[in-house]
Amino acid sequence: MSGEDGGNKQANNRWRVLAGASVVSTSIGLYLRFHHLLSIASLRRNHDSIVEMVDQHPVLAPLCYIGVLVAVIGITCPGATMLSFLGGVLFKQPYASMYAYIGYIVGATISYFVTTFVLGDYMRKRLAANSQLYQKFEANVRRNAFAYLVAARYTMVFPFFFVNGAAAL
Repeated sequence: MSGEDGGNKQANNRWRVLAGASVVSTSIGLYLRFHHLLSIASLRRNHDSIVEMVDQHPVLAPLCYIGVLVAVIGITCPGATMLSFLGGVLFKQPYASMYAYIGYIVGATISYFVTTFVLGDYMRKRLAANSQLYQKFEANVRRNAFAYLVAARYTMVFPFFFVNGAAAL
């Protein structure tokens, strides 16, 4: 029975490594391919044509914006801050805030589950075995999880991907 469990564990670890490599390579590839579009200069150059497309497609444009935001945040690719800014420029309030909020919530949820699947057990075991400080920190976070998450997220000291990744571990 333990031989079968060992084989399942190895297969599971292979899937985790493959999933992690896929997410990292996708994130790097998307960033390298499209980072030049996430700049103020690019927004200035393309503002009129982007606004025209948004006006011509009042349903599709917000869905595309939310989808891109979900993808960028979900695979922790840099650029979410600029995308939030872009949403504020392209869409009227309160819609811009609502679209960004939906994108952030869904993207952060995906990022949380991907991080938990890929790194959760490994990092938890490694940190717990080597650090009493981590064990104390984990116990405190379990008791006050919501307060820790709110404090870390809204103090703007830590980047979004770090807070989300740390919460997943």
